[in-house]
Amino acid sequence: MARQPLIAKSLDGEGYQSEEYARSLMILGRPLFLPRCEGWLLEKQIAGSEWMDAQGCYPLFSCRDWSGLGEDLAEYATNWVSVTMVTDPLAEISHLDLALIFRDVCRPFKDHFVVDLKHDLKAQVSSHHRYYARYSLKRSHISRENSSPELLEKWCLLYRQLIARHQIHGPSAFSTESFELLFKHPDLQIFVARQDDEITGMHLWLTKQNFVYHHLSAFSETAYRQRVSYGLMWSALTYFKEHGFSLANLGGVAGNLARNDGLAAFKSGWTKQTRPAYLCGLITNRRRYEKLVSGLDRTETTFFPAYRGNNAREGP
Repeated sequence: MARQPLIAKSLDGEGYQSEEYARSLMILGRPLFLPRCEGWLLEKQIAGSEWMDAQGCYPLFSCRDWSGLGEDLAEYATNWVSVTMVTDPLAEISHLDLALIFRDVCRPFKDHFVVDLKHDLKAQVSSHHRYYARYSLKRSHISRENSSPELLEKWCLLYRQLIARHQIHGPSAFSTESFELLFKHPDLQIFVARQDDEITGMHLWLTKQNFVYHHLSAFSETAYRQRVSYGLMWSALTYFKEHGFSLANLGGVAGNLARNDGLAAFKSGWTKQTRPAYLCGLITNRRRYEKLVSGLDRTETTFFPAYRGNNAREGP
């Protein structure tokens, strides 16, 4: 079957399910539109092979109509060795229905912290977090701002510092080109913290219908000292609540296991409600898959697909 071209299909700019977001990740793979579910995958050549596989957009796969996903994957299955995605925790599809589509892997990946914006924020946010939100708001001016070249330049600088600080690599080490495209996304929401006219921290959010997703944050050294992350989060949640959004997904913690670290403590202080994101995988050409993983000790990893594991030998 001929490959479907990257088409200009309007999805109303709905967050992670939009064409604009898929285009911002073109460095990771070729965007492919799924017409029944109205979501996007990224096709990528498997190193050392002429074969392809597909993955959901990082960090979450989202679509308009989950009932059409199975048919979409069946139509394109012959193009790939496997398809993998991490599903949106706010999606209207059950674990059982996902397992019917993804027969090889369908397991909890990580819990995402979710704030119910229909209810009082003070009742959900810990006293510790409310204190530091007040503390930082006394020292910084925080505002929601429209995308601009100046904000993009400052964001890229802050994010490069974040990459160096935490030694980030892989899909989360977004390129400058990716951010240039992201800053054109119609549903990107930007919150900016300033101290003495200097930008010290930024939040990027994406909206989908009445949901909001915290995408990325980055801060200067000054921001860390002034606890700007608390003021930014409080301001963003308050803004979204006042504008009628119902749920805010703060994301999970680093890695795919439950962790008790600083990031988990920060996110759990805003809400005790969590929803699972699922890692879903489907082998679409088992003969080729088995050839790619031949010689690998698959008892040592739960990575899917196994040929893309940390110690895997990619190629036939």
